[in-house]
Amino acid sequence: MGIYLLLHLRRWMTHPFRNIVFLLFPCICFLILAPLVERTAQESAIPVAVVNEDDGLYGAIIISRLQSEKRIRLETMTRNNLEKAVQRGDVEAGFVLTAELTSMLHTGTVRDTVIWYRTSESNFDVFAKEKIGAEIMRIALNAKAANAVTNNASPSSESWVEIYEYADSFWEPSPLFTVSYTERQPGAPIENDADIGKGSKTVLGLFMLYAYIMGLASMMPLQKDKANKMPSRIALSQSHAVPFYSSYWSAMLVSSSLTFIIACVPLIVRSSVHESVEWVLWGLLLLCIGVSFSFIVMASSNRINRTMFLLAGIGAASFILHMTYVMGAEVIPISIVKALPHYWLWNKPAFIGGEI
Repeated sequence: MGIYLLLHLRRWMTHPFRNIVFLLFPCICFLILAPLVERTAQESAIPVAVVNEDDGLYGAIIISRLQSEKRIRLETMTRNNLEKAVQRGDVEAGFVLTAELTSMLHTGTVRDTVIWYRTSESNFDVFAKEKIGAEIMRIALNAKAANAVTNNASPSSESWVEIYEYADSFWEPSPLFTVSYTERQPGAPIENDADIGKGSKTVLGLFMLYAYIMGLASMMPLQKDKANKMPSRIALSQSHAVPFYSSYWSAMLVSSSLTFIIACVPLIVRSSVHESVEWVLWGLLLLCIGVSFSFIVMASSNRINRTMFLLAGIGAASFILHMTYVMGAEVIPISIVKALPHYWLWNKPAFIGGEI
């Protein structure tokens, strides 16, 4: 079989630059597009204007925490400019932290500490409102706890600031009392903690489809070899053509697997390495199974090119139909969706740590 593998390598080396470009194409696209997508997501954050009229510390704390929220694009300005920006629609809404904010929150009072400017066209500002409200309640509750302790404590007890900081520690990294929501789709399995997210799974599905097509393309020379009766001549001289076909199967596996692994390297680097490697290996296993099945179909066909385009179309349909299912559209019955390779890419079976 080694002779036939060398033949495949020589064919590959006839157009090395073209083949290297095809091999690296998904990796290059990911490296270029991923930062652009992240930048677009940042630019699509909710634009909100804020005016800090508070002379105390709490106003600056609230603004600092709002600026760390990725879903909010915060713009600081004067109250006059804020009203104009809201009226023009430059921002979704505006919030004014009043001059009495620190003194009122210091006593645990939250009413009339913030003025909310919005128009009838404001639709997405409620999230910013809730975020500001949560920060105000956090400060007010901490201050109220510190007031209650210091008013009933002996002179040797901790200071008001120490008690405030101790109360505030229960809010990090997440509030002590919180509600955890689990996102579910009807008929879909529960996502576990090792999930890499829908965006990464979608990219992984695209990489698997591209690598699968690359594997199919590596079978194209078989059409010419069959036309020249090469398998028949080899079978006559060696009593069988197993090494010949095995070399095509090996070339198909190497071509698709190498493309998939190289494409996934930046995905692994940009996300949690442990979970990403686990999902990449699962995708690689599915890819090898699909490629091996496709090899059997193509090797037994007398019209290699037509069969290749048919199999590529089935692979593309698997990705597209599964994505419509993920987005909630019922294009085909769920029983058919569960037979698609991309469904199994997203939903690992229980024996390898999945949920189904």
